[in-house]
Amino acid sequence: MIRILEPQDMDAVLDIWMQGSLQAHGFIEKSYWKRQKERFRETLLSHSITAVYCDPQTDRIIGFMSLVENFITALYVVPEEQGRGIGHHLLRRAKYLYPILELTVYTENKSALSFYINEGFQIIRYQTDQATGHEEALMIHRPVR
Repeated sequence: MIRILEPQDMDAVLDIWMQGSLQAHGFIEKSYWKRQKERFRETLLSHSITAVYCDPQTDRIIGFMSLVENFITALYVVPEEQGRGIGHHLLRRAKYLYPILELTVYTENKSALSFYINEGFQIIRYQTDQATGHEEALMIHRPVR
């Protein structure tokens, strides 16, 4: 089940974000992600719309996606739940809301880059993330005509 983030969900979402960030971004120092945690919390609360994916049997949050208008700022799934289509379901909801979606992904995060390409996103350009100095791909998804 997908629903909008509620205040009591915040700790679970931040835990998923931290787990996912550390797992997927081993090329960036762990201390960077720990320093970003409060900034990320503030972004979730004040600037984005966040949807959570709850396990249908347990109601436990196992994934989430945040959007600022049509820009996906975060899409994370609990590592042990990846590969079950949760990210696909979250993206399908976003595609329904916004015909054109954009996001950035670190090029060193090969699994995420491949996931988004398989979901129909195309790379527009490569750029350097100013905060980390790592290369990222700006990607876009447009409806098929």
